Amino acid sequence: MRKVCIFILLFLLICVGCQPTPEEPAVTRKDQRAMLERAKEPIPAEMLSLPLRERLEVPDRLAYAYQRGALTIDADAVIVMPESEMPIVRVFPTDFDQATVSRLWNTLVGDVPMTAVQEYKTKEYYAPLIELALQAMESDDPQKYGFDSREDAQRRLESLQKQYVEAPETPTVIAADGTLQQGAYLDDEGQAAATYTYIKAESTQTGYRFIVRNNGSNAEPIQTTMYDDAGKAMGFSLRRVERNAYFSFIKGNEDQAACFVWDRELDWDADCPPEAAGSLSIPPRQAVAAAARFLEEAGLAEEYRVWRVFLITDWPEGDESCTYAYRVVCSRLVNGCPTLMAGNLVEESDDAFAPNWRSEKLYVDVNDQGLYCVQLTSPLTVGDTMIDRANLMPFSEIRSIMEKMLPILYEEQARSFEEGVRTTYEKHIRRVELGLWCIREMDQLGQGILIPAWAFYANTREVNEDGEAWCSFEPILLVNAVDGSVIDPLLGY
Repeated sequence: MRKVCIFILLFLLICVGCQPTPEEPAVTRKDQRAMLERAKEPIPAEMLSLPLRERLEVPDRLAYAYQRGALTIDADAVIVMPESEMPIVRVFPTDFDQATVSRLWNTLVGDVPMTAVQEYKTKEYYAPLIELALQAMESDDPQKYGFDSREDAQRRLESLQKQYVEAPETPTVIAADGTLQQGAYLDDEGQAAATYTYIKAESTQTGYRFIVRNNGSNAEPIQTTMYDDAGKAMGFSLRRVERNAYFSFIKGNEDQAACFVWDRELDWDADCPPEAAGSLSIPPRQAVAAAARFLEEAGLAEEYRVWRVFLITDWPEGDESCTYAYRVVCSRLVNGCPTLMAGNLVEESDDAFAPNWRSEKLYVDVNDQGLYCVQLTSPLTVGDTMIDRANLMPFSEIRSIMEKMLPILYEEQARSFEEGVRTTYEKHIRRVELGLWCIREMDQLGQGILIPAWAFYANTREVNEDGEAWCSFEPILLVNAVDGSVIDPLLGY
């Protein structure tokens, strides 16, 4: 599955010389202090009595069409918004504590015997690496063995010998009971450069896999050398500074098809899609009920609610060999307002050294056998409410920003596809929603603000000259509902 991301500021920089420049609110206004002051502006008394949709003059649907070259953008979308007033709330990235992990374990694993997957290597792994380092130290060409110099080989040898002494002869089989363990990220010297807590457990008999990985303690990226099976250095890996704790549970086996392609959103009350009949028979509402039951049993129902249900598959072609499942997406509720979900958007900068904090996501996957996969990433701790009732822009202004920004954001991207192997680049907006989106406080990784924002959710379809199609579902545009600025999920604001 291709990662399809919104590189908002990047395309602004690329396109600003050859495209009409949008008005200031859509591009340059990123002053959080000014935004908060605007959100605090009093709402006229005669407007306060009106429902939020009527006050903002929001229609029920959005219709829109744009086509130029390889790019097609259209909308026939329902517009969804909460009935309650929109707050602005401070939030913090958090880890999974033991109480939460235990509830998840008891709900999903229960009495199934699980074995801890050890996150260390045995002596058998280190022995050939030590031999290579010794050969490199005696060679006139140490780079042939994957080392920069004899000094590099000597330094690496000392680290490998230390790790060899500490490594076990064989992996130790340990029963897992849902208790968080202490882990460490090692540098090239084999020293613990950062710590974290985790669980990695599995059952070979049932195919269960239960993984928790909390945030590392490192304040700077950790660089380590990667080696192939022959011990040759392949380059380096980087453990960046992140606030992306994650939890994953899978009930299955290695032969089970991995459904990860977002096909389309479904109506809860619809029948099972005809094309899925070979692998699915239950209707979407049964998957929704299974997800809601999981939230209740895991003690998460007060924090999250079922948001939407999607059909997912293991291959985007839609032929008879495809396997299908349902993905029930859940969103956090804050002061009665839902948070917006990132869909299939991967908010990860190309800069491997840049700190990273992705959006919170909670997915529950269901097939005919029931709930088989749960993913929860980047959980939040909700802090104080900064503004109870934010003053928001009318929807007509939001639509105007959308019409100006979408061609600027995607025309250059579509042209690059047109010049290469891609022949069409389509974005079909199917849902527009007002909700809360987390922006980072400027240059801060440890705290953020949930602000009202408009998300334009679309199915992106890319078809190349061979007819191969790639599909995804994500917000292709995020607009701050207070000041109209475009939110870049890569930067976090």
